[in-house]
Amino acid sequence: MSIQLLVRGGALVIGIVGSIHTVYLGLHEIRQVTDSKYVELYNKNNPENKIDLNSLPQYGTPEYDKFNAFQHAYGSAYLAYNFGYEISYIAGILKELITWTSEPDIDDRQRDLWNNEQGQITAIREKLNNKNLEQISEEIYNEIYNNPNTDYIIDPDNTDNKYLDEMTIPNIIQDMFIKLGVCRLGFIEVSPKKRNQSVGHC
Repeated sequence: MSIQLLVRGGALVIGIVGSIHTVYLGLHEIRQVTDSKYVELYNKNNPENKIDLNSLPQYGTPEYDKFNAFQHAYGSAYLAYNFGYEISYIAGILKELITWTSEPDIDDRQRDLWNNEQGQITAIREKLNNKNLEQISEEIYNEIYNNPNTDYIIDPDNTDNKYLDEMTIPNIIQDMFIKLGVCRLGFIEVSPKKRNQSVGHC
């Protein structure tokens, strides 16, 4: 093996690691944005029981599942609205694959990716309807907290969703490349649960 190939291979590995690190740091910033927005909307809807960033719902508490759904939905919506579906999709997939290496619970990964997609769809659709990000955040919050028939998956024991069964790790990776190819061709991305509803270009 030539030195040139070794150098190229090393540069590729460094580039991949660097990209993952950049995504990780970016997602940390998105979480701060998401948590701040959650506090703002929660306090707006619960003026007698206000919270701050130090009193967010904790894992294992009854309030956590809705909070976690909002984190994923609004974080993905924020990215999709500002940077496009493709960037939001890549970031969400990479985040879940990185998490999966340390927390190999496929049910959690499936639920998070589903809620990511619902947020992305909402952002793309409502941006086409000339709504701003503030209005979109309120729509997502109300859908999660006030709609008993919400498309978001809040209950971790919810198994009544056939699309989750298809979200194995190999399928997730394959779907990422398929969707990115579709986006690059300029086709319209549509929710698998609402195939008859176009949500706009990627």
